[in-house]
Amino acid sequence: MNRIRSWRAWWSALLPDTVTRWALLVGLLGAVPLVLLTPPFQVADEPQHFERAYQISRLDLIGHAHGREAGAVLPVSLSAMARDILGTDAIDADRPITPRPLSASLAGLGRPLDPDRVAFTAFTGAAPYSPLPYMPQAIAIAIGRSFGMGPLALLYAARLANALAAIVLLALAVRTAPVAREALAFAGLMPMALYQYASASPDAMTIATALLFTAIATRAIVRGWTGRTVAAAGLLGAVFCSHKLVYAPILLIGLVPAMAGGRARLRTIGLSVAIALFALGVAIAWFALNSGLALTRLPDTDVHAQAAFLIGRPMAFPAILWASLQSYGMLYYFGMVGAVGWLVVPLPATAYLFALFGMILTVCIRRPDEPVLPRLVGVWQLLLVAGGIALVALALYLTWNTVGSAAILGVQGRYFLPLLPLLLVACTLLVRVPPDAARARLFGRIVAVVAVLQALVLDATVVTAYSVFGGAV
Repeated sequence: MNRIRSWRAWWSALLPDTVTRWALLVGLLGAVPLVLLTPPFQVADEPQHFERAYQISRLDLIGHAHGREAGAVLPVSLSAMARDILGTDAIDADRPITPRPLSASLAGLGRPLDPDRVAFTAFTGAAPYSPLPYMPQAIAIAIGRSFGMGPLALLYAARLANALAAIVLLALAVRTAPVAREALAFAGLMPMALYQYASASPDAMTIATALLFTAIATRAIVRGWTGRTVAAAGLLGAVFCSHKLVYAPILLIGLVPAMAGGRARLRTIGLSVAIALFALGVAIAWFALNSGLALTRLPDTDVHAQAAFLIGRPMAFPAILWASLQSYGMLYYFGMVGAVGWLVVPLPATAYLFALFGMILTVCIRRPDEPVLPRLVGVWQLLLVAGGIALVALALYLTWNTVGSAAILGVQGRYFLPLLPLLLVACTLLVRVPPDAARARLFGRIVAVVAVLQALVLDATVVTAYSVFGGAV
């Protein structure tokens, strides 16, 4: 009996509120099964990310240029596994959905790593990325190599470490946030986010660290910064900005604190600026160090000519962005909520309705004990989200579109997942429904049920698309 009481006390101290508990449990139940259910390399760009993580696991942190490609010298068994599974080791190729039963996937566990048989392996798209968002995968691969694991076992180990790390960061974010906890939890449990968590992609850490940074910075708006939160925020910002600099606006959440004035307000603003400068400094230093690895893979694109086009026509980009949002906005939404495989298998239509319904409910939850933040904070956060969206579009317009293109091609809805938590927090602050404990409990339970349903729909979509439990092929 004493042991049971002790366990309950430990559990309550670690996860003090219901929202944090269900966020952790739904995250684990949603992401961990996908580690095995999703066939190897059936997440966008996963072969490149796995190879980059393997390189980092050997403490070889910087990619190497090789003609018009970038990568590293790795065991040939890694690229051979990708070639056997995908039919090609080309970076850009069609990825059709074919049946891949779990039994057929697991049959590859017997393939040896053969670490002494090496060759240059190209992963041009991932080579310039910072090692920071690859840390869970790289650590798992390093441990797996010490136990003599083969390539497929290392991939599963990298996926599992990535999923566990992302879900822990999600739970910490929900526990830390002073407001909109259901909104943060729901944003972090989007089917597309869960699918990324259960892969070797650095997007998992980018989404999760942006989520936790949003929670910590929102808490600092209310209570100010401490030494511990400053250090945590600086590290988190360095992780997601060194992966994709377009998320830099998130760093500026703390520039509009809720304090009425005085030294506390100035201190919060000053520390927010210091955190942003640190994270940006790390990201810019990394990109400068690896500028020679940023090799375009698309014909007819010219970053310098595209930039000159935009500079010469200052109003062109806003018009192009607006036109693209009008034309492709629904596709961005569908991509943000979820699609499996190499983003080619949509979820059932009900999943996209569930997501919209859940987001609306989270915005309408407000407890009597939550602090009331000025609407100016919500307006500022909306501006930051708009800035992040514009930077995502600008980066792709410069690098993935022909000069003077009338539309922005290459934008994927999943790119907006790190911005979604901030958007929902901003909407919660601006809608400002009257506080009601009973309504908050009811809506919170409904949101939790919707999150569970979304996770189940995601798993079912993967199982059906790949005939995961069918016979061997």
